[in-house]
Amino acid sequence: MGQGGLAIRPPTRRLLPLSAVAFIGAASAVTNPALDGAKLTEQTSTYRMTVELPDGTVDMTASTSWSRANRDGQDVWLVHLVNDSSLGRMVEDIYLRRDDLRPLHRTVEQAGVRLAMDYTDGAVQGQASFPDGQDVPIDIPLSAPAIGHMESALAVLPLSPGFTVELTTFEPTMQMERRWRVVVTRTETTATPAGTFDTYRLEINDPESKGAPGLYWVTRSPPHHMVQSRTTLPDTFGGGEVNVMLDGVETPTP
Repeated sequence: MGQGGLAIRPPTRRLLPLSAVAFIGAASAVTNPALDGAKLTEQTSTYRMTVELPDGTVDMTASTSWSRANRDGQDVWLVHLVNDSSLGRMVEDIYLRRDDLRPLHRTVEQAGVRLAMDYTDGAVQGQASFPDGQDVPIDIPLSAPAIGHMESALAVLPLSPGFTVELTTFEPTMQMERRWRVVVTRTETTATPAGTFDTYRLEINDPESKGAPGLYWVTRSPPHHMVQSRTTLPDTFGGGEVNVMLDGVETPTP
């Protein structure tokens, strides 16, 4: 979902990951598979989030919207994310190519800080602008083409028990590439404020991290949208647990 709403700071200082809803098995993993953007549908998912930090708990509301759009004459999916909490509002826009969900452009805004990034197969380039007038260039090489949005990728993958995949992402506020191993462990029935869903339970793990894998529950019927997640923040950010629960779903009126 790329959610978090935690403070964005210059890359030379301590950063907190935006993807607080972010990111094993013996099966062979497919690495950075082709994604079919035609499998996505327009909708808005709203979530209740609780971030349990060592010095207290922060409650948040979040939403993720998928809509068809046009950017510079190209058909795209616009993924629009909003987080609200006592820490303020975070707004993120991610532009993905309509056909294969390859990322094109991404902006993140919070507390007067703005990140603007363009994606190529080999790099993420752009600028971070801060309220004091400081502009910091972003130029991060990628070892492999990155997906633009974890939840969008999961939504269109051919999930089934035992399915395993490896995905590369770029974390804006950490200014780094990350690799994730995703395993579908089993099917479950998951109750949320938005209703009860037949789901796949996924384990999502950064192989370079020593922490426990994150847990995602996504709808068994495609597109496989997230209905619940449970993840931990890295020790480098003070630790803590993030719990997310689907609160509602809206789809456009025909």
